[in-house]
Amino acid sequence: MRMLRRRIFARLTLASAILALAPLAAAAQESPSPTTADWVFRWLNFALIFGVGGWWAGRKLKVVFRRKAEQIASSIAEAEAARREAEQRLREAEAELASVESEAQQMRERARRDSAAEVERIGELARQEAARVERAAEAEIGAAERSVANRLRELTVEKTMQRARALVAERLTPAVDRGLCGRFIEALGAGGSQS
Repeated sequence: MRMLRRRIFARLTLASAILALAPLAAAAQESPSPTTADWVFRWLNFALIFGVGGWWAGRKLKVVFRRKAEQIASSIAEAEAARREAEQRLREAEAELASVESEAQQMRERARRDSAAEVERIGELARQEAARVERAAEAEIGAAERSVANRLRELTVEKTMQRARALVAERLTPAVDRGLCGRFIEALGAGGSQS
């Protein structure tokens, strides 16, 4: 853009200089002292050349300046949009940062509550398990007591039977045995005759 403006400005300057110098050169050849008409012509020529050159340059430069202004305006708009977006992101990041701290505090509190609940749950499970083990041990002890009592009864009965056998064997002599058998047979006979 700058190069284009410089070229346009250089061409206009050159054209103005040529047009302005042409009447001066012609006047210098004709007469050494210019007249009022010459001076008026020169100033009119100068005004006409610079006016047309200025108008033409203004028309061309207006387009260039308008494009440049539009580019600047669009750059400003883009920068403003980028600034608003960056500010929005900053607000969101600050809000997230603030919420992260509260979330972290909530998570710590939740973890404390959960760990206390877990300790309580494990304690309750341990109490239940201890009670179950105690009941099982009591049941085993009861079963062992019954088993021992039964075994003691069996041993007592066995010892009693052994002692009774020994006493019977000791007191049952062949003479006593014959007498018992005779009484038994008499009792059978007596019982048969009664029917």
